[in-house]
Order: sequence, then structure tokens, then C-alpha cells
Amino acid sequence: MTPWLTVLGIGEDGLDGLSPASRALVASAELLVGGARHLGLVPASASGAARLPWRMPLADTIPELERWRGRRAVVLATGNPLCYGVGNKLLRHFSPAEIRIVPAPSAFSLAGARLGWDAAEVERVTLHGRPLESLRRHLAPGAKLIVLAADGTTPAAVARLLVKAGYGESR
Repeated sequence: MTPWLTVLGIGEDGLDGLSPASRALVASAELLVGGARHLGLVPASASGAARLPWRMPLADTIPELERWRGRRAVVLATGNPLCYGVGNKLLRHFSPAEIRIVPAPSAFSLAGARLGWDAAEVERVTLHGRPLESLRRHLAPGAKLIVLAADGTTPAAVARLLVKAGYGESR
């Protein structure tokens, strides 16, 4: 079976950051799926595809996506779609033979590169869609954590949690 569904990692630089092969996938798509932010990274002039914004919860979009089975559909995802991403959710609904995954650098790899931290020495934690308290199990003296925020309120909430846990002087 030839994959009909491509899950394509895209960065904030939009089409400019994609390889020519990835841009060709977007240009030839019959359907583009993604959050409003992702869809906004692809100007209408770059793809004449129908657009399907994700519903919340994301699972509510799956039945409509299933109706496109066999046609060229591209799901736009942040960074690496298999790193806490939508690729994992789609693989629970569609066969791996139906899906092509094209990753881009993840938020974790970009943050690690900026900090100069060895990925093997870093705990990666996401608070997107997860309770703040789930961070506690990763706290330890000397631990290096890269934490993805759920929204703009997350950094202050993490700072309060760290202070309460005795890590107020942490960098």
C-alpha cells in the first residue's frame, strides 16, 4: 500500500524551512490538515488543497480525515510529529503502511541546541495536555529539563512549582 497520508513537520519559518521534496508534498496535496497556526504557515498560493483545521479534541477530526483515505492528504505538525505529536495519535487510527512521517527538528532539539545541552543528558517533558504536577517526578538535583509549555501561563506555574519543591534557585 502506498501512503496516502503524510504527516509533515513544519517549523515557524513555514515553507522556507522545508526541503524541496516536502514543499512538493504540500503543493500536490488535495487536503491540508492542521491547527490554525500551521495552516497559516502555508499561503493559499502554495497549495490549492482543501483545508481542514483540527477540532478539539483532535480525535473529532479523525472521521473526516478518514473520508479522504486514498487521496493525497498532508497533516502539518510542529517539529517531529512522533515526539509527543499528532503522528502518534494518527498511528493509533491508521495503518503505518498508510502514513508517511516527515519530521522536522522538534522543540526539544531546538531548545537543546540553543542551550548547548547533550540530548542524552536531558529529560524532555511536555505539559501540553498534561497536568503541571506531572513535572514533579522529573525534579532532582542537577537534572537538566526541557519543558514544553501548554500555554503562556505555564512558565510562571512551573516557577511556582519549583519554588515550592525547593528548587527556587535553579537556572
